[in-house]
Amino acid sequence: MRRCLYRRALLVWPILRIIRPRFFQVDLDTIERVGDAQDWATFKAELAAFGAENRVRTGLWRNRFKFRLSGSRLTQLAEELFGPVPQSGPAADPILAKNRRPSAG
Repeated sequence: MRRCLYRRALLVWPILRIIRPRFFQVDLDTIERVGDAQDWATFKAELAAFGAENRVRTGLWRNRFKFRLSGSRLTQLAEELFGPVPQSGPAADPILAKNRRPSAG
């Protein structure tokens, strides 16, 4: 989970786990579902569901301060599993391209 959190969330993650153990439950559930993904299409569906959940959960901490998973970090992790984000064809998606962080070098 730590690999996919926004950096500022890393600072408060240990504290929130103690004070509000269910604060990151949506994030943990998302990681579990993404972990079950077998391809880019499934990952894309889970990323979209996570985005929708964040829009529903309008809260100062999750949305304003981004104490949650990062879509671009999730996409970066998925690239390690599935290879590069498809740029064309049926698996290509502008949401994934937007969330992809440019590689260094």
